[in-house]
Amino acid sequence: MELSQLRAFYEIARSGSFSKGAERLHITQPALSRQIESLEKSVGISLFNRHSRGVYLSEAGRRLFEYVEQMLRLADEADRTLQELQGLHTGKLSIGACTTMGSYLLPTPLATFLKLHPNIEAFLELGSSDEIAARAANRDFDLAFIAGIAEPPGLCIEPILEDRILFLVYPDHPLAKTDAFQPELLADEVFILRELGSATRKALESILESVHIKPGRVVTLGDTEAVKRAVMAGMGITFLSRFTVGLELQTGLLCAPGFPELQMNRQLLCIFPKGVHLSPAALAFLSHIKKESY
Repeated sequence: MELSQLRAFYEIARSGSFSKGAERLHITQPALSRQIESLEKSVGISLFNRHSRGVYLSEAGRRLFEYVEQMLRLADEADRTLQELQGLHTGKLSIGACTTMGSYLLPTPLATFLKLHPNIEAFLELGSSDEIAARAANRDFDLAFIAGIAEPPGLCIEPILEDRILFLVYPDHPLAKTDAFQPELLADEVFILRELGSATRKALESILESVHIKPGRVVTLGDTEAVKRAVMAGMGITFLSRFTVGLELQTGLLCAPGFPELQMNRQLLCIFPKGVHLSPAALAFLSHIKKESY
């Protein structure tokens, strides 16, 4: 059994899918399938049961998984120890991030960090804050960046900066010209929301609850850019992070009526599992991003 085969087995077992396992390992699905075929051939037994919605572990696979999980954890610890001896001359940095941070805030400091440390290899994966927090707790990343949630269990929290959720409409919307907010003004509006699990959606729901508004019509879009374009097209109204709409506000493509009742501040955070010994690359990047100004 080779370590690469065991990593392939581990990622498929955790995700229940060859495609997701390949995505997490940054390899093609055919290459991943070949690794599993070789592993099953070497042990002489099937490790997965296949079905229409994915795969699940066979009895032999379940027993092997317990050992593989321990082996990979020890291998990662050994790798980190060797990286520490090398300093920042080489190494890998795995980062998970919510859409707001991963798409709009991390690219610039990550680019400057990699220019300072050209031999560091970095990987960045995006997801909802809930997804990224769950994977961070499972030690999928060296560091993860999410919008504020209340004390995620088993995770250390490092505040990065403060964000503000803005109420947004297209420029010719009647609410763009209204001075005083009244809840009934939103009664007939279409609310364009991010997907479930998104911290931005949770913030929107919290805002609406505070002003006793229950959306009547809702459209859910799983991408911030799609939400912005839908609002600009006049489909409805939304709430998004100030960091995601700077250009649209400057160019007049979107308008943020200044209703204090429809705004909310939150923290953007770096998280990582408690008790984890961060690698030199992770420590250096965490220090670097704290120094960066937006």
